[in-house]
Amino acid sequence: MLRARIIAPPHDIFPVTVIANHLRSLSGIDDPVDGLRIRTKKRAQAEDLARLIQGRQAADPSEHIVSLGDYNAFGVNDGYVDVVATVRGAPTPAANVAQASPDLVEPNLVDLVDTVPADQRYSYVFDGNAQELDHVLVTQNLKGQLQYARNDADFPETYRNDANRPERISDHDPLVAFLAMPAPDLTGPRITVPPPITVEATGPLTRVAFVVTANDDVDGPVPASCTPASGTAFPLGSTTVTCTAVDTHSNSSTASFDVTVIDTTAPSIRSVSADPGSLWPPNKQMVAIAVSVSATDLVSAPSCRLTGIAGNDGATSADWLVTSALTASVRADRTGSGDGRVYTLQVACVDAAGNTARATAPVVVPHDR
Repeated sequence: MLRARIIAPPHDIFPVTVIANHLRSLSGIDDPVDGLRIRTKKRAQAEDLARLIQGRQAADPSEHIVSLGDYNAFGVNDGYVDVVATVRGAPTPAANVAQASPDLVEPNLVDLVDTVPADQRYSYVFDGNAQELDHVLVTQNLKGQLQYARNDADFPETYRNDANRPERISDHDPLVAFLAMPAPDLTGPRITVPPPITVEATGPLTRVAFVVTANDDVDGPVPASCTPASGTAFPLGSTTVTCTAVDTHSNSSTASFDVTVIDTTAPSIRSVSADPGSLWPPNKQMVAIAVSVSATDLVSAPSCRLTGIAGNDGATSADWLVTSALTASVRADRTGSGDGRVYTLQVACVDAAGNTARATAPVVVPHDR
């Protein structure tokens, strides 16, 4: 038994196991005295070879097995022992053969002799009768074809005595089996990436998880690696994720998709206050007001400013003035006919994405003390 690897770039390395056989001859198979022993021995040899092949198939269903040689058996049932059928895994029923065997091989082997035209299926001539005693059996994961070198069986025995004639060096014709190697795998895996992902920001960096798979026509599922990887903290904005997969034959593929982190959440204004919040006496003078704002945002520091002032009790725009982002002046005045004057200072806080939160703070000019 030979275990070899066929190396023929760009094809993948192709392992093959070859079992060379020379089984017992047919001589004496019908002898009245010794025939039973010969038939029994041929059956035992066939079953032993079948068990050897089946053991290897069971241990490794992908193994490429070639069993070849002089089987000293026809490709059809001779009525005594159907050796080839037993080794193939398709034994002849007991009613049709003197020495029957159980089915020992699954899946069955393929006899490459069947790839040859019927009138050419012979490798040996005995008393003018063309016979096929030599066989090449292969496992079903092999595809092949058989050819004969016709330099022996068709030539007279007397050529053995002529040193100038190359024919008839043997009584059997050589068989040549041609095996088809799988086409080289030159195609990279197919990578399945998610559609563009858009998520709401949870902070300056937002962790995003995703699933990417890759499948190869020859190798099946293969791992894929992405940059940035799933679970990475992504910044605000759009980031392109590039994924690569490599099969066992070093073919690679890439695919990409975008992860976009958006911020649509307005800042949170916790408190707004004006200092002073109450003006007295109502002497009609302009009083400086400072506004204090406490605001937070998940992503960026918000920027706050006064956007306007409103007043009641007869107040007009001449009674206030915004002097900076968070300062203003308002007039200490009221009509005296109501509960007093209230200035409403309007504040807006804006984050880096332009989301705005609004709040107000009052400044009161009371009716009286």
